[in-house]
Amino acid sequence: MDVDPGLQKTIDRAAAAGAQFVTGDAEGYAALLSGGDDLTIFGAFGAGVSGHDAMVERMHWAAARFTGGEMTYEPMAAGSSGDLGYAVGVERGRVTVTGADGPQEMVLRVTQVFRREDGEWKLVHRHADPLTSVTASTAVLA
Repeated sequence: MDVDPGLQKTIDRAAAAGAQFVTGDAEGYAALLSGGDDLTIFGAFGAGVSGHDAMVERMHWAAARFTGGEMTYEPMAAGSSGDLGYAVGVERGRVTVTGADGPQEMVLRVTQVFRREDGEWKLVHRHADPLTSVTASTAVLA
């Protein structure tokens, strides 16, 4: 992948933030966020939120559900056009969450959207969910 070097640096920071996140610490992601209020997240624990403050709150809430673990990021695609960029990949790790009996495997498909602000790439959207394999067509029905 030929990715803008500044965007790649931010994608790498996001991967490090994911590893930090599963130890219960959301500060790495919070540091990547745009200062705008048009942020959105669809996290792996469900339901989406929008707005900077709501996103920060949701990230801290979700990180607090982890009591330890490790996570790696496997990139699939990334790119940019003008001041918008994206990264798509898989986060894979062994984590412990509140209520679980010890560490377990966790695999998430992840899409992140970035915007260049004052020459720096910032996170404006994150979507992560455990749907990493093909499912039956009826699985999308309510």
